[in-house]
Amino acid sequence: MKNAIIYFYNMYINDIRKLNNNYYFSFNNDDYVIEQYNFNIKESVFIYELNKEMLDNKINTYKIILTKENNVLFEYDGYLYFLMIIPKIRNRVITYEDVINFNVYTNNDKILNVLDKSNWGYYWSEKIDYIEYQFSSIMDKHKVIKNSINYYIGLWENAISYYNDNINDSYTKQVVHKRVDTNMDLLSFLNPINLIIDTKERDLGEYFKSYIMNESYTIDNLNNMLNKISLDDTKIKRFICRIMFPSYYFDRYDDIMIGSSDEEVLNNIISKNKNVLVLLKILFNKYKNSNIPQIEWIKKED
Repeated sequence: MKNAIIYFYNMYINDIRKLNNNYYFSFNNDDYVIEQYNFNIKESVFIYELNKEMLDNKINTYKIILTKENNVLFEYDGYLYFLMIIPKIRNRVITYEDVINFNVYTNNDKILNVLDKSNWGYYWSEKIDYIEYQFSSIMDKHKVIKNSINYYIGLWENAISYYNDNINDSYTKQVVHKRVDTNMDLLSFLNPINLIIDTKERDLGEYFKSYIMNESYTIDNLNNMLNKISLDDTKIKRFICRIMFPSYYFDRYDDIMIGSSDEEVLNNIISKNKNVLVLLKILFNKYKNSNIPQIEWIKKED
């Protein structure tokens, strides 16, 4: 990798260390990360454009460095990488307030279009069709998934139906994260590779799901968290819809399929099935006087 950095960036470094799929080094009083990129190549250019815009607006984040040929990515040993300067901050675990207060917007139409992931109904329908096809051919190899996946597919299909029936295109888009969770550190939270265009309810929904899966919650805690956010009817429906989407299960499913995790990790998730239903019932009860469609089977769950 040292030679690649010399070749693509004319940077001569002494020491470089590898951690998982990334590399780290220091140069001219800055700390750098060489981060592997496994997503849509077309999007990488607009990740850079968004990153540049955020830095111009004094928003704390990494700084993506272009190659000497002004390319966003470089290839090494068959993989694509970003080179980025790590922000000079004290790293820590993010808080709920970090999620609430992360309000970044862009007026760049190309960024808004290319990085837009807000049409959940479309993306979810494509993904669930693929998963159902994929798993049908390998189900006998994964007993835990075989015995649990239908419940989560059913929950996901409820989310898709709720989205298609109740949500239109009149919502505000902003910069949010592919995923957030209660164990995420601040450097990961600020990483431009984790940023996309969607609605605030994506970040809020993912954080709430992680909270009820990973923390010792109480009904009072959940209500106190809900009282810190202001949602109109459209936002409430998107928030409920995001909670229904079982990303906590299918993210682990994806890890299992690529061999980076054992399916036994799902047992903890399965044991907390009721937690999401508790949260959904709280939401339906809290917003019962708003114009929010109810889901009868969830209301009847014990």
